[in-house]
Amino acid sequence: MNYRIILLGATLVLLTGCRPVDGAPGIGDPYSPALGNGGYDVLHYDIALGYDLPANYLTGSTSIRARATQSLRSFSLDFPGMEVDSVQVNGSPASFERLGRELRITPARALLWPFSFSVRVEYHGSPVPSDSTLVSFKVGWFQAEDGSVNVMNVPDGAETWFPANDHPRDKATYRLEISVPSDWHVLGPGSLTTSSEEGGSTRYVYDMDRPMTTTSAVFHIDKYEIAEMAPVDGVVPKVYYPEGTPDDLKQKFTILPEALRVLSDAFGPYPFDSYSIAIADPWSGICMGDVLANSEQTVTLQCPSYYGSDSLTTVHELAHQWFGNSVSAASMQDTWLQEGPATYAEWIWRRRDGGLADVDRLARFYEKDYSPQAPIGQPPTDEVVSNEVYEGGALLLHALRLRIGEEAFFATLREFTAQYQYGIAGTSDFVEVAEKMSGQDLQSFFQAWLYQVHPPPLPDLPSQP
Repeated sequence: MNYRIILLGATLVLLTGCRPVDGAPGIGDPYSPALGNGGYDVLHYDIALGYDLPANYLTGSTSIRARATQSLRSFSLDFPGMEVDSVQVNGSPASFERLGRELRITPARALLWPFSFSVRVEYHGSPVPSDSTLVSFKVGWFQAEDGSVNVMNVPDGAETWFPANDHPRDKATYRLEISVPSDWHVLGPGSLTTSSEEGGSTRYVYDMDRPMTTTSAVFHIDKYEIAEMAPVDGVVPKVYYPEGTPDDLKQKFTILPEALRVLSDAFGPYPFDSYSIAIADPWSGICMGDVLANSEQTVTLQCPSYYGSDSLTTVHELAHQWFGNSVSAASMQDTWLQEGPATYAEWIWRRRDGGLADVDRLARFYEKDYSPQAPIGQPPTDEVVSNEVYEGGALLLHALRLRIGEEAFFATLREFTAQYQYGIAGTSDFVEVAEKMSGQDLQSFFQAWLYQVHPPPLPDLPSQP
């Protein structure tokens, strides 16, 4: 057996079996073997960008503070895009090479478990949208013809413009800094802590002090008009409209305070200090495909199309602040646990003035046309955002509501979002909470609904007293 003795102050630490190894080039998600990396846990990202907006050219520096989960001879960051200028580990130059989508880094000295270490990567280049390994649409950094920028990192676009452990399982805090021409405005996740002008450029700094996935580390850049709405429990919802947005489109987002109240009643207190919607440029590459909107932590991007600005889309994306952002999926296979509640939130919103019977009629309308091609809990590995995880996930939740009753169902949603707040959770975690809140054995229920291509029919609506 290999032993290593380290003296820390007056404490003698004996580490066994700590021979340094090469960190795995994947985090261990069977649905996305290439996504993320093994051997370490990121604690904090500090991303600083200079951006030549007319040329769509970035000069970037990403500093990462991480903790080794095993002793490492080398490790990987996901970073297929951009030209790397230098890499430092713990302040010393490190060697690096590109291996497909990986940036493989070999520090001058091995990194020992369980200690923390720092990485700094300097890079430059023109960010462009990239093909995803998990969905059919492009992801990453999109610049429209007018110069405005929208970034969509879901599910694997972050690595196209900054080096990362690009899997939702590895959440971290963030500092995001970017300098742009002063007639442009930047929206990012978290709190705007700095907005300083110098030499015709404005530097924006956003801090996110709650653990966040790489998918939410985004920038949206435009000449925005900012509309503040009535506060809800101390949160002031805001909408960022590009200049010239018509009034009829703006009117569609006035539902936001009410939506925040309705979902807080269903899912528990809103988990963050702020919430903003950015309206995308209609000619953004994001909006030219099948994407209607995308939710990031405290920020949602919505396209100004008919469906992209619809109230159901607004409610769906808001629901992701609880399911997806505060509580993130442990595996891509658990995508139903994000999209199912967000879709069910639409149904709750549509029938908010009614009761269970009204939602039940709506659910049975969708059940008639539901034609699954895969189980809800096992979506296609190359298209994890399939209809099974959206509509199928919502039908599963409605079936659970009918099975365990109103009180236990909403207690399950609130307990789950509270217990796993700012963390990750998977299907087994949700099942455990549902059984705890209902006092029922639900193993056969979830087995049938999650892992059969054709789930059982919805249970009967309970008779009213």
